[in-house]
Amino acid sequence: MGVERAGWPLTPREIELCPGKVRLSVGMLALIVGCLKWAAVGFVVAFVLMKLYEGSHIHDDIPRPAFKVRQSRRAALVLSAFAGVLSAAVWLLVQTLD
Repeated sequence: MGVERAGWPLTPREIELCPGKVRLSVGMLALIVGCLKWAAVGFVVAFVLMKLYEGSHIHDDIPRPAFKVRQSRRAALVLSAFAGVLSAAVWLLVQTLD
């Protein structure tokens, strides 16, 4: 018999995704959800800051070519995605060191 507390066994609970193939513990699920949350936070914060920076450097009297607008939009998305991955990795590192 396993160790019990208040009548409940202290065995790790698992979630079975595909019957008999994939089992996911509750702790691993919490870790995945935490990484996704921090990735979303990092992406949104970086994207907003880049858009604010870009908006503060636009002069109405000098027209910008269409390719520059597309290029800056693409760069903002790529750099924001990198910031999201980086913030998720930092959160994961902090969780494993704790």
